[in-house]
Amino acid sequence: KTAIKTAINTEKGTLENLQINGYEGVFVIGSSMNTLLWYDGVYTYKITSVIGKDELIKIAESITAK
Repeated sequence: KTAIKTAINTEKGTLENLQINGYEGVFVIGSSMNTLLWYDGVYTYKITSVIGKDELIKIAESITAK
């Protein structure tokens, strides 16, 4: 397995733990971008955007791995 490293700028931001389709995740409200990050036991997903939490969650819950 290959380790993947990712970084999320949390400076001046807030973190909120949540679940996406039953998997643990975190939502980061940043000063210029919002990030949603979760792991389904196989894949790690990360969405970064200027859109809000509710819309990011809707997008995340629509994603299925093939």
